[in-house]
Amino acid sequence: MIQEITNDYLTPEEQQASYLRPNGRHESVFDSIRWYVRFVGRENNIIEFVERGWYRMPSGEQAADNNDDGIDEEIAEEAGPTTDGWIYAFTFPELIRNEPFPIKIGMTIRDVEERVADQCKGSAMFSTPKILKSWGVQKVSLTERTVQNLLKLSGQWKSEAPGSEWFVTTLAEIERVMGIVQKETR
Repeated sequence: MIQEITNDYLTPEEQQASYLRPNGRHESVFDSIRWYVRFVGRENNIIEFVERGWYRMPSGEQAADNNDDGIDEEIAEEAGPTTDGWIYAFTFPELIRNEPFPIKIGMTIRDVEERVADQCKGSAMFSTPKILKSWGVQKVSLTERTVQNLLKLSGQWKSEAPGSEWFVTTLAEIERVMGIVQKETR
């Protein structure tokens, strides 16, 4: 919907014009508009963020966290210029017993520790998450999806876990898959 409205007012060239953000990344005019619309929609309780790419009308309950972190992550995965970021693997200390054990694999375009802390706010876990490793990558969204899909194909996906990014695997296996994917996405 944002794209259709933007098309009414800006040419494709105007939409793709970019500028340097204070964080040092280039951002297109369209990406800025898309972020702003989503941010305002959430701040004014017009829409609720469900997960990357999915929104809904408010349920009447105030969302627990109205920050723009999910929007930044969503922008990283949408079509457009290549976005650099981080793939990370974390778990909780009480889940580390014998290998393999549950590990969450995700992505961010901001600080990994900040992202993981934000994800764990309000979770039922009382312990601090343990970040096992993070990898700086190009094409962060493509890399994340590829790594996750390869692990799913090898039967390591923990389908009954909340969310879709938990895998019963080892750090060595994730590193092996990351090596293959990074080699192919460069």
